[in-house]
Amino acid sequence: MSRLSTFIRKNGHRYRLYDNNIAYTQIDAPGSAEGLCAQVGVKNGVPMLYLSYLDKHGHWYDWPGQVPAVLFSYTVKGTKPEVQKLLDSVNGIASDFRQARILPVENRLVYELPVTEKATNDIAAKNQFRIVAVLTSNSTDGGVTWSKLSLNRTPLIFELGKPTWQQSFVARPIYINGEKVIHGG
Repeated sequence: MSRLSTFIRKNGHRYRLYDNNIAYTQIDAPGSAEGLCAQVGVKNGVPMLYLSYLDKHGHWYDWPGQVPAVLFSYTVKGTKPEVQKLLDSVNGIASDFRQARILPVENRLVYELPVTEKATNDIAAKNQFRIVAVLTSNSTDGGVTWSKLSLNRTPLIFELGKPTWQQSFVARPIYINGEKVIHGG
């Protein structure tokens, strides 16, 4: 496991990551640096991590209690039936919960979980699981309560038609453990 200490925006401005850690193994595998960096990013000037964002006071969003069950697309028995109906309508599957992002937008928090196209041999071979929609929820009370998950084809965080690691807001690897990263591995 390694600690990622800063975001560097293209214009040279740096955001500190403070005490958040990004875990990884086998960083030398092709594409793993990109996958690692896809866990962090900046959208609308707001640094984001998995289910958190850096507020204007320099603090990472911390859930008021546990992440509410309404945001989960599955239970121990599998995908929730009401969510499965939404997924079937776009021939998609919900991404891993670690792909979800949360972002403040106006006076609310927006939660988005990518829905990717169902795998075919061609898609899997190219590792191109494109986002076709998102499961979304909103909170107007700082994350205490959230709306029911709904399917959204006009997301505020993710871009449709691209895999998670190719989103415009995700970080791109430059250095890991002091070594410059070579694109693709």
